[in-house]
Amino acid sequence: MLDYLFVPGTTHGKLLRRNLRIEAKLRLVLCKHNVIPRRGDKVEVRFAEVPVLYMLMHGSPIVPFQFLVLSNIWIGQNSGERKIVPHCRLITALLKLYGAIGPEDKGSYKRFKPFDIQHLGSGWEYKESERYHKLKTDGKRWRALKADARPLLPGEADEPETIGLYRECI
Repeated sequence: MLDYLFVPGTTHGKLLRRNLRIEAKLRLVLCKHNVIPRRGDKVEVRFAEVPVLYMLMHGSPIVPFQFLVLSNIWIGQNSGERKIVPHCRLITALLKLYGAIGPEDKGSYKRFKPFDIQHLGSGWEYKESERYHKLKTDGKRWRALKADARPLLPGEADEPETIGLYRECI
C-alpha cells in the first residue's frame, strides 16, 4: 500500500504528506474533510489513513464503516486534549432513534467551515476552464473533465494550450 501511495524511496521513517503521489495527496485532503477528520498535524499521514487512501485510489479492499468509527474513537480517546467527540452526529442520531434524546432537548451548535474546492489548503491551486477542473501543486498539474462538459464538435481541438501540461484524471 505504501509503494502505491507514496513516491518511491520515501516510505522510511515518518510518512509525510509531501511525499505522497499527487493523486493520493488530493484524496488525503478529501479524506481529512469527510472520512477521518482531524484538527491538527496535517503534515504527517497517519497509519489509519493509509488503508482508506489505498481503498479510495485502488477501489479495494473495501474499508468497513466500523473500522472508520473505531479508528476515529481510538484517535479521539488517545488525543492529549480530548476535545474531539468522534461521530457526534451519528451518536446523536442513534440516541434520538432509541428515545434517549427527545425533541424538547436542545444541544449546542458549533460553526463549521464547509468543504470548498477553491480552498484545498496551502500548496494547492485550483482553476476552472470551460471543460476542465485544473489542480496544481508542487509543480505538478492535474485536470479532470467536468461532468457537464459539452462534447467536442467534429474537428474542434481540446484546449490546445493545456495538452501535455496536465495529467488526466478519470
